[in-house]
Amino acid sequence: MKTGFTPNIVGHPYNKIEFSPKKLESEYTGTLNIWKVHGSLDWFKKDDKVLSLTNTSSIPHDYTPCIITPGTNKYERTQQEPYREIFSHVDTVFNTATGFLCIGYGFNDSHVHPVLLKIAQKRGVRILLVTKDITKPIEDNVINAGYDYIAIYSDGSNGTIFKTPSGSMAISDEIYWNIGGFEKIYK
Repeated sequence: MKTGFTPNIVGHPYNKIEFSPKKLESEYTGTLNIWKVHGSLDWFKKDDKVLSLTNTSSIPHDYTPCIITPGTNKYERTQQEPYREIFSHVDTVFNTATGFLCIGYGFNDSHVHPVLLKIAQKRGVRILLVTKDITKPIEDNVINAGYDYIAIYSDGSNGTIFKTPSGSMAISDEIYWNIGGFEKIYK
């Protein structure tokens, strides 16, 4: 799994983020690139340096959390480092994607999803949505907008609904819309 930081207790940003696996596709065992465009709970800034400090239960002395929380200046903050560079890499990855897996993403970020949707439409790329609830922005931007999608979400009880443009199917007493449940079906 790549997050943009070296995999150490104190992770430093990679100088160059690679966009594709080194192995041929036929030999590919998988790499998951997690692009944290709004930062992370384990990112901290000190003296204009951003570090990933894993297994930290408190904010280290003289460090500032490096995460963008919901608010009125959310977009403005994405134009600052390290977020701006991350968005640049994300746009490059979006342009070569063969599918989009959106886990818990509500399509509320107008600085993220328009690029994703434009590429999905242009290239016919499928969007896989794994979420507890289908929100109005998901309905408006994906489901009712003619995209090729699969939505996996809660039935409001202890089950899951699988929905595609051609129909839906409910499975009672099985939860596949959270990470643990989704893991059972994607392997």
